[in-house]
Amino acid sequence: MNLKLFLMVVFFMNLQGPLAGANEEGGEGGAAKSSAEEVSPEEREFTEKTAKLSGLEAKIEELDKALDSLIAEKKHEKNPEKMRLLLKDLVSKTRERNAAVDEHRQLKSYLLYRFPGKGKVIQGKYRDHEKASVDTLEKAGGLKELLRETKTLIDEKYRSFDPKTPEAEEAPVEPEKKKEKTLKLVR
Repeated sequence: MNLKLFLMVVFFMNLQGPLAGANEEGGEGGAAKSSAEEVSPEEREFTEKTAKLSGLEAKIEELDKALDSLIAEKKHEKNPEKMRLLLKDLVSKTRERNAAVDEHRQLKSYLLYRFPGKGKVIQGKYRDHEKASVDTLEKAGGLKELLRETKTLIDEKYRSFDPKTPEAEEAPVEPEKKKEKTLKLVR
């Protein structure tokens, strides 16, 4: 319900933005200017699409927060029946999020190609979102978990090079013995 209210407010604010200056002027001169400064259909389309894009951004962020809370709840849950319900909710929220991400991508690419002059503004304001599965979202539970996974991967890959590991201690490298040099006398 909050999302719908937010979308409506953003839409009307974007729509009234260009019109607000025209309506403030009074008298006959103001009426002539307001008819001359009417919003072009392209500007109206741009404001509508950007309002929708802002709403999708908010929806994706809201779904990300909901998914994070469901994942945290799932990690601590022991009851199998509640676990099944949490998984069902996770799957439905993930599908909803991926649908919103698809729509966001399509709308953003449409705006970039339809209004190339405003491409830098669109690229700077709206970030790119990626689709994610439930497993991916569970693994990306937080920065600590990501760092822990990276550390274990590095430890596994470079374990044989680390002198502190038991494998390195098992086969100690013997220092070379110094050869005694002898000189021969040549006649």
